[in-house]
Amino acid sequence: MTRVTERFFRTINYSSVNEDWRTEIAALKLREGGRVLCVTGSGDRPLDLLAVVPTRLVAIDRNPAQNYLLKLKMAALKHLTFEDYAAFLGLNGAEPGWRRRVFDRLTPSLEGDTLAFWKCHGRDIGSGVLYQGRFERHFKRIAMLAHCLRPRAIDELFGFTDLERQCQFIKERWDTPYWRFAYRLILCPLTSRILLRDPAYYAHVAVPVGDTLFERMQRALQRSLARDNFMINLTLRGKLSPTDLPPYLTPEGCARIRERLHLIEVVDADVVDYLMSAAAETFTHFSLSDVSSYMAETDFHRLLTAVARSAVPGARVVIRQFLTRYDPLDPQKTRIDREPHLEAQLADQDRSIGYEFLVGVVREPNVGERRPSPGGRSSDQADPRSPNARSELVIADYEPDDNAAALELDRKCLQGEAYRLSFRRSTFDRRARNYRDWRILVARLSDQVVGTLGMALKDVTLDGKSTSAGFLFDLRVHPEYRRKGIAQRLAAKALDWAFARAPVVYIYVVADNRITQHIASLLGGSDAGTYAYLVYPTYRTGRARTEAHTATFNEIHEAYLAHSTPFQLYSNPQCRPGRGGYVGSWIIGGGTAEAGCSAWSNRGILAEVVERIPVPIRLARRTISAWPLRKRPWPHLPEKGEELRSWYIFDFFATSTMAARELMRSVETEAVANEIDYCYVIHQPQDAWVNALRSDSPRFLSPTITYRRLARMADGSPVRLKRVYVDIRDL
Repeated sequence: MTRVTERFFRTINYSSVNEDWRTEIAALKLREGGRVLCVTGSGDRPLDLLAVVPTRLVAIDRNPAQNYLLKLKMAALKHLTFEDYAAFLGLNGAEPGWRRRVFDRLTPSLEGDTLAFWKCHGRDIGSGVLYQGRFERHFKRIAMLAHCLRPRAIDELFGFTDLERQCQFIKERWDTPYWRFAYRLILCPLTSRILLRDPAYYAHVAVPVGDTLFERMQRALQRSLARDNFMINLTLRGKLSPTDLPPYLTPEGCARIRERLHLIEVVDADVVDYLMSAAAETFTHFSLSDVSSYMAETDFHRLLTAVARSAVPGARVVIRQFLTRYDPLDPQKTRIDREPHLEAQLADQDRSIGYEFLVGVVREPNVGERRPSPGGRSSDQADPRSPNARSELVIADYEPDDNAAALELDRKCLQGEAYRLSFRRSTFDRRARNYRDWRILVARLSDQVVGTLGMALKDVTLDGKSTSAGFLFDLRVHPEYRRKGIAQRLAAKALDWAFARAPVVYIYVVADNRITQHIASLLGGSDAGTYAYLVYPTYRTGRARTEAHTATFNEIHEAYLAHSTPFQLYSNPQCRPGRGGYVGSWIIGGGTAEAGCSAWSNRGILAEVVERIPVPIRLARRTISAWPLRKRPWPHLPEKGEELRSWYIFDFFATSTMAARELMRSVETEAVANEIDYCYVIHQPQDAWVNALRSDSPRFLSPTITYRRLARMADGSPVRLKRVYVDIRDL
């Protein structure tokens, strides 16, 4: 995947509506009491389906930003009148300041990453999120260009109230060689790659883009008035048609949806991986949008297989194909019986112009054919996803003899996005030995270690009661054997072990890392909040006006707990000198101006080694090495292959921003004395002192790295763990 494509799956690409809800509803034939898997997109699809039938619905998207948009729309639906809701989204006009004030009213309903994301996108909030997607902004530019090229013709097109007169206009004045050429140029794959950067327009294209979409628009204009077609309005006017709005943007639709919002579950995951790890016979309907536009054909076939294994017999499947033209697998393999007559009818009626349909029903297995088990295979059959048909994957406990192979695998599994890091540790089980009760699973294929997963059992307090919790870590799969079910097999066995001993299991994942998002989806857990750490370069000494005093871990820990609201999930790391990576603790001030923290080093446990350095850091190193800048103190900028010298600063509390800054300046002096280059200051998103610390360091060297917690309860009950203590041993 290219960097451009990676960025595409981290930003809001669709924010309004680009598929016709009428054809989707006609194809799905929803019924009450079912369970729908629905691609989130702009959020319109799941909301519109709920407006039709009250049914349980899983909204899934590999792009978390699209799910953040859905959650924002859900919060607005729940708490605002329709008039305020429409104005807040941008359907109706409103002042940017008013929209931001409305957003402030909604923040108590937004949690974790969703709240953090929208706080960083205040401009989109002020402009109205409905038209801030990549798709919408691109077509607004196209609409402006089209109006410059044909202002009179476009105004006349949208003025028709009689379809017969509009058809005559299309034939005589609209369809010109000049307009066809312009349309072809605007929508060609090269232009779309440069301006829109939506892979659907160029990644797996099987038809001529401009000609195909032009012909589709011509046919749409023969069937409906331009003024009454939402997609033609969006393309040529840059906004939706007021007479052709989806249910979630109408008063009646919103009233129905508002009562059914509790039926939606939002999941960040790749749809194929999610379905392969789901229990058999889970879903009755599949509304899969145009996911094929972002898949190679082999992955499209995997999708159909995954749909069949997770579908209830009789489940209905709807997939749109935009510019791809993949042929489905043999129905005998997928058990999906297509409905070609309905597919052709929907393609002809669809107002979103660009789609072909794949519609079918999942039938019962043939007589004698085993249905897949929740693990994805029959109990007495070899794993069909085995990376090598001649060699069976074996999962067993880690042994000391596995150490060298596991360390080599660890080095191959690079982490991070801007910086690419590998890990260095004395033995692979060194991290696990921070816990009293632990286990490591190893996946072997032909005596080669291709996967690992660590587990620890911890004494915790859960909602005020003493119990146990399972923590999963060090999930690694060899790069050459990914997407073959190894991670699913490891996760399933780990969960069996953990849930036999604890009522809850959790894992941490980097919030903006697509690979770790996929890995986290294997846990099947719910979002249980976030934590973050601020990267704080240490290179200056003697700046603190108030000296920090050393303290014990217990003194700082008790003070930290006293300054924090109660945690729903808490585990005491019980740090002490000589155990693990505990370094020391410090406190400053007292009373109304007090601050304290402790430090932890992972250098002997899980040291970070730089494998790739982002371009801005490389340029900065060259700049500050030039005279006279090199005579000033500057943060250390690592080189490729270098081991980072860092401390984690945890249990950080402060009663004022000034106390926080003074404490951190003293810690920086201590870090420099110990040849530490960076401190990672752990904090909660709501901690007010973080920006004050960041203001003391060069911005481009002080990013905030956000992590998500996913938790899962053994009894399947909803996870409501929004205040979770960050155990330093987990990091």
